[in-house]
Amino acid sequence: MRVPSAGPKTSERKARIRRLSKLLAELERLPLHRREAECADVREASIRNLIDELENGYHPIDPPDPLSELLRRDGDDTFPRGN
Repeated sequence: MRVPSAGPKTSERKARIRRLSKLLAELERLPLHRREAECADVREASIRNLIDELENGYHPIDPPDPLSELLRRDGDDTFPRGN
């Protein structure tokens, strides 16, 4: 069983979710003739993704090691290249 967290990061995350939910509600109330001008569809999808990531946790893929990328660009054949 997972113990609920009540630390500052949790309260900050919940505050962000509340703020994003308010923004989402504002976008949903826009009349159809103004949705395109406000880029409402794209903003709505972005906000929904952000809320989902905040609610369910977000674990980004580790970025590539800058040194290996630099060596790969310099022609070092130590690292296999994709065909």
